[in-house]
Amino acid sequence: MTLRVSCPRCGQALALDNVRSGGSIRCPACDGVFSATSLGRSEGIATVPQPRGSAPRRSESSEPARRRPAREAGSGASTAALILGIIALVLGVPALAISWVPFLCIVGVVTAAIGLLVGVVALVIAGMHKGEGLGVSLAGGIVNLLALMVALFMTFVSGALMASLEDEAKAKDAGKIEGNRPQAGPRGGNLLAGWGQKVDPNNDCTFIMQGASLDVRVPPTPHDLSAELGLTNAPRVLQEVTGDFTVQVKVCGSLRPTAPAAIQGRVPFQAGGLLLWSDERNYLRLERAGINRNGVFSSYAGFELRANGFPKDSYSMDIPDQDTYLRLERRGNEFWGFVSRDGQQWRPHQRINAALPDRVQVGVAVVNAAQQRLPVRFEGLRLDKK
Repeated sequence: MTLRVSCPRCGQALALDNVRSGGSIRCPACDGVFSATSLGRSEGIATVPQPRGSAPRRSESSEPARRRPAREAGSGASTAALILGIIALVLGVPALAISWVPFLCIVGVVTAAIGLLVGVVALVIAGMHKGEGLGVSLAGGIVNLLALMVALFMTFVSGALMASLEDEAKAKDAGKIEGNRPQAGPRGGNLLAGWGQKVDPNNDCTFIMQGASLDVRVPPTPHDLSAELGLTNAPRVLQEVTGDFTVQVKVCGSLRPTAPAAIQGRVPFQAGGLLLWSDERNYLRLERAGINRNGVFSSYAGFELRANGFPKDSYSMDIPDQDTYLRLERRGNEFWGFVSRDGQQWRPHQRINAALPDRVQVGVAVVNAAQQRLPVRFEGLRLDKK
Protein backbone atom coordinates (compact mmCIF):
# COMPACT_ATOMS: atom_id res chain seq x y z
CA MET A 1 0.00 0.00 0.00
CA THR A 2 1.38 3.43 -1.01
CA LEU A 3 0.96 6.27 1.46
CA ARG A 4 1.26 9.83 0.22
CA VAL A 5 2.28 12.30 2.90
CA SER A 6 4.05 15.66 3.20
CA CYS A 7 7.13 16.26 5.33
CA PRO A 8 5.99 18.39 8.30
CA ARG A 9 9.34 20.12 8.29
CA CYS A 10 10.04 21.13 4.68
CA GLY A 11 6.70 20.27 3.02
CA GLN A 12 8.27 17.81 0.59
CA ALA A 13 5.63 15.45 -0.90
CA LEU A 14 6.54 11.79 -0.23
CA ALA A 15 5.16 8.47 -1.56
CA LEU A 16 5.79 5.67 0.96
CA ASP A 17 5.23 1.90 0.56
CA ASN A 18 4.59 -0.61 3.35
CA VAL A 19 4.87 1.86 6.21
CA ARG A 20 3.84 0.54 9.56
CA SER A 21 1.84 2.65 11.94
CA GLY A 22 4.25 4.28 14.39
CA GLY A 23 7.20 3.59 12.16
CA SER A 24 9.91 6.17 11.58
CA ILE A 25 10.17 8.00 8.26
CA ARG A 26 13.21 10.03 7.07
CA CYS A 27 12.65 12.84 4.57
CA PRO A 28 15.22 12.62 1.74
CA ALA A 29 14.92 16.36 1.13
CA CYS A 30 15.69 17.84 4.57
CA ASP A 31 16.88 14.67 6.36
CA GLY A 32 14.16 15.19 9.00
CA VAL A 33 12.71 12.18 10.84
CA PHE A 34 9.03 11.78 11.72
CA SER A 35 6.61 8.89 12.52
CA ALA A 36 3.42 7.74 10.79
CA THR A 37 0.85 7.12 13.52
CA SER A 38 -1.82 5.98 11.14
CA LEU A 39 -1.59 4.52 7.67
CA GLY A 40 -3.35 6.24 4.80
CA ARG A 41 -3.83 9.58 6.62
CA SER A 42 -1.25 12.31 6.59
CA GLU A 43 -3.00 14.13 9.44
CA GLY A 44 -1.73 11.65 11.99
CA ILE A 45 1.91 12.02 11.16
CA ALA A 46 3.99 13.57 13.88
CA THR A 47 7.66 14.44 14.15
CA VAL A 48 9.87 12.42 16.43
CA PRO A 49 12.51 14.31 18.49
CA GLN A 50 16.08 13.39 17.56
CA PRO A 51 18.42 11.81 20.06
CA ARG A 52 20.32 14.17 22.34
CA GLY A 53 23.44 15.56 20.67
CA SER A 54 22.20 14.87 17.13
CA ALA A 55 19.60 17.58 16.47
CA PRO A 56 18.34 17.52 12.89
CA ARG A 57 19.82 20.07 10.50
CA ARG A 58 17.57 23.00 9.76
CA SER A 59 17.36 24.83 6.47
CA GLU A 60 18.74 28.38 6.72
CA SER A 61 15.90 29.50 4.48
CA SER A 62 13.35 28.38 7.06
CA GLU A 63 14.88 30.49 9.84
CA PRO A 64 13.73 34.11 10.25
CA ALA A 65 16.40 36.67 9.35
CA ARG A 66 18.21 38.01 12.34
CA ARG A 67 17.91 41.77 12.75
CA ARG A 68 21.18 43.64 13.15
CA PRO A 69 21.51 45.69 16.28
CA ALA A 70 20.52 49.31 15.75
CA ARG A 71 23.82 50.51 17.14
CA GLU A 72 25.73 48.89 14.24
CA ALA A 73 23.98 51.23 11.73
CA GLY A 74 24.51 54.18 14.06
CA SER A 75 28.17 53.35 14.44
CA GLY A 76 28.53 53.24 10.65
CA ALA A 77 26.96 56.69 10.30
CA SER A 78 29.19 58.23 12.95
CA THR A 79 32.26 56.59 11.43
CA ALA A 80 31.35 58.03 8.03
CA ALA A 81 31.00 61.48 9.59
CA LEU A 82 34.38 61.12 11.26
CA ILE A 83 36.08 60.01 8.03
CA LEU A 84 34.55 62.88 6.07
CA GLY A 85 35.60 65.31 8.78
CA ILE A 86 39.19 64.10 8.59
CA ILE A 87 39.14 64.43 4.80
CA ALA A 88 37.88 68.01 5.14
CA LEU A 89 40.66 68.78 7.60
CA VAL A 90 43.30 67.19 5.36
CA LEU A 91 42.10 69.39 2.48
CA GLY A 92 41.78 72.54 4.56
CA VAL A 93 45.22 72.55 6.21
CA PRO A 94 47.32 72.45 2.99
CA ALA A 95 44.89 74.88 1.38
CA LEU A 96 45.59 77.31 4.19
CA ALA A 97 49.34 76.83 3.74
CA ILE A 98 49.53 77.28 -0.03
CA SER A 99 47.15 80.22 0.00
CA TRP A 100 50.01 82.37 1.28
CA VAL A 101 51.86 81.87 -2.03
CA PRO A 102 50.45 84.45 -4.50
CA PHE A 103 50.64 82.34 -7.65
CA LEU A 104 49.07 79.35 -5.84
CA CYS A 105 46.30 81.37 -4.24
CA ILE A 106 43.62 80.16 -6.66
CA VAL A 107 44.64 76.54 -6.02
CA GLY A 108 44.27 77.18 -2.29
CA VAL A 109 40.79 78.65 -2.73
CA VAL A 110 39.63 75.67 -4.83
CA THR A 111 41.08 73.16 -2.37
CA ALA A 112 39.45 74.92 0.57
CA ALA A 113 36.11 75.03 -1.24
CA ILE A 114 36.22 71.25 -1.72
CA GLY A 115 37.16 70.77 1.93
CA LEU A 116 34.32 73.05 2.98
CA LEU A 117 31.81 71.02 0.97
CA VAL A 118 33.06 67.75 2.46
CA GLY A 119 32.87 69.25 5.95
CA VAL A 120 29.24 70.34 5.45
CA VAL A 121 28.27 66.84 4.29
CA ALA A 122 29.98 65.35 7.35
CA LEU A 123 28.11 67.69 9.69
CA VAL A 124 24.80 66.77 8.08
CA ILE A 125 25.48 63.06 8.56
CA ALA A 126 26.57 63.60 12.16
CA GLY A 127 23.50 65.73 12.84
CA MET A 128 21.13 63.07 11.52
CA HIS A 129 22.61 60.40 13.82
CA LYS A 130 21.00 60.08 17.23
CA GLY A 131 21.04 57.44 19.94
CA GLU A 132 23.81 54.93 20.32
CA GLY A 133 27.25 55.82 19.03
CA LEU A 134 26.73 59.46 19.97
CA GLY A 135 30.34 59.78 21.11
CA VAL A 136 31.72 58.78 17.72
CA SER A 137 29.30 61.13 15.97
CA LEU A 138 30.31 63.95 18.29
CA ALA A 139 33.97 63.34 17.47
CA GLY A 140 33.16 63.43 13.76
CA GLY A 141 31.23 66.67 14.23
CA ILE A 142 34.17 68.30 16.05
CA VAL A 143 36.55 67.34 13.26
CA ASN A 144 34.10 68.67 10.67
CA LEU A 145 33.72 71.94 12.55
CA LEU A 146 37.50 72.33 12.68
CA ALA A 147 37.72 71.70 8.93
CA LEU A 148 35.08 74.37 8.32
CA MET A 149 37.00 76.88 10.43
CA VAL A 150 40.23 76.13 8.56
CA ALA A 151 38.53 76.50 5.17
CA LEU A 152 36.85 79.80 6.13
CA PHE A 153 40.08 81.19 7.56
CA MET A 154 41.98 80.17 4.43
CA THR A 155 39.42 81.94 2.24
CA PHE A 156 39.77 85.11 4.31
CA VAL A 157 43.57 85.00 4.12
CA SER A 158 43.50 84.40 0.36
CA GLY A 159 41.17 87.33 -0.22
CA ALA A 160 43.26 89.63 1.96
CA LEU A 161 46.47 88.58 0.20
CA MET A 162 45.00 89.12 -3.25
CA ALA A 163 43.70 92.54 -2.23
CA SER A 164 47.13 93.45 -0.87
CA LEU A 165 48.84 92.45 -4.12
CA GLU A 166 46.31 94.42 -6.13
CA ASP A 167 46.86 97.53 -4.00
CA GLU A 168 50.62 97.21 -4.44
CA ALA A 169 50.24 96.95 -8.22
CA LYS A 170 47.98 100.01 -8.28
CA ALA A 171 50.46 101.95 -6.18
CA LYS A 172 53.24 101.09 -8.58
CA ASP A 173 51.13 102.01 -11.60
CA ALA A 174 50.25 105.33 -10.00
CA GLY A 175 53.92 106.17 -9.72
CA LYS A 176 54.12 106.00 -5.92
CA ILE A 177 57.33 104.00 -6.02
CA GLU A 178 59.97 106.66 -6.20
CA GLY A 179 63.04 106.32 -8.39
CA ASN A 180 65.92 108.38 -9.67
CA ARG A 181 65.42 111.46 -11.76
CA PRO A 182 66.53 111.30 -15.41
CA GLN A 183 70.23 111.67 -16.06
CA ALA A 184 71.71 113.76 -18.82
CA GLY A 185 72.90 112.04 -22.00
CA PRO A 186 76.46 111.67 -23.22
CA ARG A 187 78.60 114.72 -23.01
CA GLY A 188 79.23 116.56 -26.21
CA GLY A 189 76.75 119.04 -27.85
CA ASN A 190 72.99 119.37 -28.23
CA LEU A 191 72.23 118.35 -24.63
CA LEU A 192 68.83 119.09 -23.13
CA ALA A 193 69.01 119.13 -19.34
CA GLY A 194 67.22 116.16 -17.79
CA TRP A 195 66.19 114.75 -21.19
CA GLY A 196 69.37 113.77 -23.01
CA GLN A 197 70.91 114.51 -26.36
CA LYS A 198 68.75 115.76 -29.21
CA VAL A 199 69.03 114.03 -32.57
CA ASP A 200 67.80 115.98 -35.65
CA PRO A 201 69.02 114.15 -38.79
CA ASN A 202 67.57 116.72 -41.22
CA ASN A 203 68.46 119.67 -38.99
CA ASP A 204 65.06 121.25 -39.64
CA CYS A 205 63.16 120.66 -36.36
CA THR A 206 62.80 122.92 -33.33
CA PHE A 207 63.37 121.85 -29.70
CA ILE A 208 62.15 124.22 -26.96
CA MET A 209 62.64 123.57 -23.23
CA GLN A 210 60.07 125.15 -20.88
CA GLY A 211 60.56 124.04 -17.28
CA ALA A 212 59.71 120.33 -17.07
CA SER A 213 58.30 120.24 -20.61
CA LEU A 214 59.85 119.84 -24.05
CA ASP A 215 58.24 121.12 -27.27
CA VAL A 216 59.27 119.49 -30.55
CA ARG A 217 58.08 121.14 -33.77
CA VAL A 218 58.35 119.23 -37.05
CA PRO A 219 57.92 120.73 -40.57
CA PRO A 220 55.39 119.29 -43.09
CA THR A 221 57.92 116.94 -44.64
CA PRO A 222 58.67 113.22 -44.08
CA HIS A 223 60.16 112.53 -40.64
CA ASP A 224 59.73 108.83 -39.98
CA LEU A 225 61.08 105.82 -38.04
CA SER A 226 60.60 103.08 -40.63
CA ALA A 227 63.78 101.04 -41.05
CA GLU A 228 62.10 98.93 -43.74
CA LEU A 229 61.86 102.11 -45.89
CA GLY A 230 65.38 103.22 -45.04
CA LEU A 231 63.87 106.30 -43.36
CA THR A 232 64.84 106.94 -39.73
CA ASN A 233 65.08 110.73 -39.67
CA ALA A 234 62.46 111.48 -37.00
CA PRO A 235 63.61 114.05 -34.41
CA ARG A 236 64.33 112.54 -31.00
CA VAL A 237 65.96 113.18 -27.62
CA LEU A 238 67.76 110.20 -26.08
CA GLN A 239 69.91 109.28 -23.11
CA GLU A 240 71.82 106.09 -22.32
CA VAL A 241 70.55 103.55 -19.83
CA THR A 242 71.89 100.15 -18.79
CA GLY A 243 69.90 97.19 -17.49
CA ASP A 244 66.27 97.22 -16.43
CA PHE A 245 64.38 100.49 -16.19
CA THR A 246 61.02 102.26 -16.38
CA VAL A 247 60.55 105.42 -18.44
CA GLN A 248 57.38 107.52 -18.44
CA VAL A 249 56.19 110.70 -20.20
CA LYS A 250 53.00 112.64 -20.96
CA VAL A 251 52.30 113.33 -24.66
CA CYS A 252 50.29 116.55 -25.16
CA GLY A 253 48.60 118.16 -28.12
CA SER A 254 46.47 116.97 -31.03
CA LEU A 255 47.64 114.28 -33.44
CA ARG A 256 45.06 114.60 -36.22
CA PRO A 257 46.53 114.58 -39.75
CA THR A 258 44.23 116.25 -42.27
CA ALA A 259 46.68 117.03 -45.11
CA PRO A 260 47.79 114.49 -47.71
CA ALA A 261 50.47 111.94 -46.90
CA ALA A 262 54.07 113.14 -46.99
CA ILE A 263 55.43 109.68 -47.92
CA GLN A 264 54.42 108.11 -51.23
CA GLY A 265 52.35 104.97 -50.83
CA ARG A 266 51.56 105.72 -47.18
CA VAL A 267 48.54 107.30 -45.49
CA PRO A 268 48.73 110.56 -43.50
CA PHE A 269 50.19 109.69 -40.10
CA GLN A 270 51.51 111.55 -37.03
CA ALA A 271 52.87 110.24 -33.74
CA GLY A 272 54.76 111.19 -30.61
CA GLY A 273 55.96 109.04 -27.75
CA LEU A 274 58.71 106.95 -26.18
CA LEU A 275 61.59 105.43 -28.11
CA LEU A 276 64.03 102.69 -27.07
CA TRP A 277 66.94 102.84 -29.50
CA SER A 278 69.68 100.27 -30.13
CA ASP A 279 70.60 101.21 -33.72
CA GLU A 280 68.87 102.17 -36.99
CA ARG A 281 67.74 98.58 -37.56
CA ASN A 282 66.72 97.63 -34.00
CA TYR A 283 64.45 99.80 -31.86
CA LEU A 284 61.14 99.83 -29.99
CA ARG A 285 58.38 102.49 -30.25
CA LEU A 286 55.58 103.18 -27.75
CA GLU A 287 53.65 106.15 -29.06
CA ARG A 288 50.38 107.99 -29.27
CA ALA A 289 49.36 108.24 -32.93
CA GLY A 290 46.74 109.59 -35.32
CA ILE A 291 46.04 108.21 -38.80
CA ASN A 292 43.75 109.27 -41.65
CA ARG A 293 42.49 106.53 -43.97
CA ASN A 294 40.43 107.94 -46.82
CA GLY A 295 39.10 110.73 -44.67
CA VAL A 296 38.36 108.50 -41.67
CA PHE A 297 40.44 109.54 -38.67
CA SER A 298 41.44 107.22 -35.83
CA SER A 299 43.54 107.73 -32.73
CA TYR A 300 45.43 104.92 -31.04
CA ALA A 301 48.44 103.93 -28.92
CA GLY A 302 50.96 101.84 -30.87
CA PHE A 303 53.62 99.49 -29.52
CA GLU A 304 55.96 98.03 -32.14
CA LEU A 305 59.40 96.52 -32.62
CA ARG A 306 61.83 96.78 -35.52
CA ALA A 307 64.32 93.90 -35.57
CA ASN A 308 67.10 93.63 -38.14
CA GLY A 309 65.49 96.38 -40.19
CA PHE A 310 61.97 94.90 -40.42
CA PRO A 311 58.73 95.16 -38.41
CA LYS A 312 58.45 92.19 -36.08
CA ASP A 313 55.81 92.82 -33.41
CA SER A 314 53.12 95.49 -33.58
CA TYR A 315 50.14 96.13 -31.27
CA SER A 316 47.64 98.96 -30.94
CA MET A 317 44.76 100.07 -28.75
CA ASP A 318 42.18 102.75 -29.51
CA ILE A 319 42.43 105.89 -27.37
CA PRO A 320 40.95 109.41 -27.59
CA ASP A 321 42.92 112.18 -29.31
CA GLN A 322 43.91 113.88 -26.07
CA ASP A 323 46.82 114.23 -23.65
CA THR A 324 48.01 110.71 -22.76
CA TYR A 325 50.60 109.17 -20.45
CA LEU A 326 52.91 106.46 -21.79
CA ARG A 327 55.14 104.13 -19.79
CA LEU A 328 57.74 101.64 -21.01
CA GLU A 329 59.34 98.99 -18.78
CA ARG A 330 62.27 96.71 -19.47
CA ARG A 331 62.76 93.42 -17.61
CA GLY A 332 65.67 91.64 -19.24
CA ASN A 333 64.54 90.82 -22.76
CA GLU A 334 60.89 91.50 -21.92
CA PHE A 335 59.39 94.90 -22.70
CA TRP A 336 56.03 96.13 -21.38
CA GLY A 337 54.03 99.11 -22.61
CA PHE A 338 51.33 100.91 -20.61
CA VAL A 339 48.87 103.69 -21.50
CA SER A 340 46.95 106.00 -19.15
CA ARG A 341 44.65 109.02 -19.47
CA ASP A 342 45.40 110.39 -15.99
CA GLY A 343 48.70 108.79 -14.93
CA GLN A 344 46.84 106.75 -12.28
CA GLN A 345 44.94 103.97 -14.06
CA TRP A 346 47.07 102.13 -16.63
CA ARG A 347 46.11 99.88 -19.54
CA PRO A 348 48.77 97.31 -20.51
CA HIS A 349 49.85 96.48 -24.05
CA GLN A 350 50.90 93.03 -25.16
CA ARG A 351 54.40 92.09 -23.97
CA ILE A 352 57.20 92.21 -26.56
CA ASN A 353 60.28 89.98 -26.34
CA ALA A 354 63.43 91.32 -27.96
CA ALA A 355 67.12 90.39 -27.64
CA LEU A 356 68.37 93.98 -27.42
CA PRO A 357 71.74 94.96 -25.90
CA ASP A 358 71.96 95.66 -22.19
CA ARG A 359 73.00 99.25 -22.93
CA VAL A 360 70.52 101.21 -25.06
CA GLN A 361 69.18 104.74 -25.41
CA VAL A 362 65.72 105.83 -24.32
CA GLY A 363 63.77 109.05 -24.70
CA VAL A 364 61.11 110.71 -26.86
CA ALA A 365 60.56 110.96 -30.61
CA VAL A 366 58.12 112.62 -33.04
CA VAL A 367 57.01 111.11 -36.38
CA ASN A 368 55.34 113.19 -39.11
CA ALA A 369 54.17 111.58 -42.36
CA ALA A 370 51.63 114.24 -43.32
CA GLN A 371 52.02 117.48 -45.26
CA GLN A 372 51.24 119.68 -42.26
CA ARG A 373 53.29 121.06 -39.41
CA LEU A 374 53.31 118.99 -36.23
CA PRO A 375 53.97 120.43 -32.75
CA VAL A 376 54.14 117.91 -29.87
CA ARG A 377 54.73 118.71 -26.22
CA PHE A 378 56.24 116.18 -23.79
CA GLU A 379 55.82 116.68 -20.05
CA GLY A 380 57.28 115.07 -16.94
CA LEU A 381 59.82 112.71 -18.45
CA ARG A 382 60.83 110.25 -15.75
CA LEU A 383 63.42 107.48 -15.89
CA ASP A 384 63.64 104.98 -13.02
CA LYS A 385 66.64 102.67 -13.13
CA LYS A 386 66.33 99.29 -11.41
